[in-house]
Amino acid sequence: MRVPTGFTDSLTPIAALIEWLQPQRVLDIGVGNGRMGFLAREYGHQPWHPRARGDGVEVHGIEGYEPYIGDLQRSIYDRLLIGDAVEVLERMAAEHQRYDLAIAADILEHFTPQEARRFLGQCLAVADLVAVATPRTFFEQADEENPFETHRSHWPEHELARAGATAVLSRGDSLVVLFGDAELSSQYLASRRRRLRHRLLPPALVELTHFTLTRLRLRQARA
Repeated sequence: MRVPTGFTDSLTPIAALIEWLQPQRVLDIGVGNGRMGFLAREYGHQPWHPRARGDGVEVHGIEGYEPYIGDLQRSIYDRLLIGDAVEVLERMAAEHQRYDLAIAADILEHFTPQEARRFLGQCLAVADLVAVATPRTFFEQADEENPFETHRSHWPEHELARAGATAVLSRGDSLVVLFGDAELSSQYLASRRRRLRHRLLPPALVELTHFTLTRLRLRQARA
């Protein structure tokens, strides 16, 4: 079965966020072909990273259309839940499930505006940060076999801000934004600005800075 997918420009911003955050638990809402779950699996635990915790990353997924689920998805996710996303999230919140990061890629536009705000509220009930990717330009989409694929709303940047977005990560074919912990969002944006400055510095200075920071981290680890 062909599984619809999203624009490629949402992949790098979300992969970079996962790598920086080093989450222990990730929830991918709207699994589809599993691409966001794969990013969480690939970048969610890197032992060398200063933010790394525990022994690995646990990746769960929610999918509303069971025929999409096959061996590929089962190999990526530790746990898969089938059902309406809002209803599943409500049950998870009642069970006090908690995630460092929830990813809602190419799903917000499938709700009506009112339903989408309820959905975001349920995401925030189970996750510290919620990464949302949604098409920047509205286009019609429908699937007779899977009603979840119908586009029912459009989310330009100002509407995402009104809904509570705390940071914008990318503006391309997709808008990628964060909801949730504003302090954590600010820390991530600050780390991105530092990385950009390093790219603009002379290579020798960048190498010296990296060497100095590595030595400092080694001393702190031994202390």
